[in-house]
Amino acid sequence: MIPEEFKVLIVVAGVPEDLSVAFSRRADRLCEGRRKVIFLPMARHRSYSDEYIADLYALFLSTVREFLPIDRITDNTPGWFEGAITIFVKHEDIKPNALIEAFGVETFMASVDTALVHGSSPNAIRSMCNSLLRDIRTAVRSSEKTLLAVSKQVASNANKTPLLLPFHNFDCKKMRLLRDHVMNSIGAQDPYVDIVSVVKKFESTVRRTKYGSDRYSSFVNSRDVVFRRPSAWHGENGILSADHDSSCYIRSRLRFGACINPRFHYDCVKNRGSLPAKWSSCHRQDYSLPQGRNHINIAPNDHTR
Repeated sequence: MIPEEFKVLIVVAGVPEDLSVAFSRRADRLCEGRRKVIFLPMARHRSYSDEYIADLYALFLSTVREFLPIDRITDNTPGWFEGAITIFVKHEDIKPNALIEAFGVETFMASVDTALVHGSSPNAIRSMCNSLLRDIRTAVRSSEKTLLAVSKQVASNANKTPLLLPFHNFDCKKMRLLRDHVMNSIGAQDPYVDIVSVVKKFESTVRRTKYGSDRYSSFVNSRDVVFRRPSAWHGENGILSADHDSSCYIRSRLRFGACINPRFHYDCVKNRGSLPAKWSSCHRQDYSLPQGRNHINIAPNDHTR
């Protein structure tokens, strides 16, 4: 499948190992002429472990690299690509928290709760696989509607929306709540209205201020750092450096599944006083603010410079 033959990348997590062969043979049913589907089977009784998540993310990264360039920092996401969705299978007594942390920033996430029984006959396996595919297809179709609403919010309102705020350098707790509200928007009667409601709800919980002569107010975090709208999109996401993680690359181009401009950044200043000298960048490496500098650029993927 060449890139132009799909619009949305679907990542399926948690397919049981005993269903993996049947699922692989039938996964094309999810494509419907507009999707590319990748998945990694889960070994029997295996959790969403760090190893499983790392392997799935590596598969995700290698797929994205087929159509998103990494060698030039200025390259935008191709216009034909609409975004990425992760569908994860719920399992009894297996928490998806770590999976959501790994994929919930860069992809839109939804879950399916298909009844699965291990050790079944071939006929039962086929039946369970068909049920799982139906549930995933329903979740994907609904997710795509919400993804379009997120994309519209990001594309038309990038300088104002909180959806692009960096998770770690703004406020992890608040951003996780925002992510959860976005995830819970799936199935809304009007996804566009619902996403706007999510944005407004978030805005009611954080401080905003007009800094200096700014015409518009900006978000302020608990450290009194003002995330000002950029006067020009000239930022660098930093992924050209060899020491960056794969998530640095992905999160510079995708947010909640929607495509973003990798040059977008915030011009951050301290509301009162001086900025902290030490910062944490996209893959948690330390960054020291040059002496005497009163601003710092922070991209949605948390890259600082």
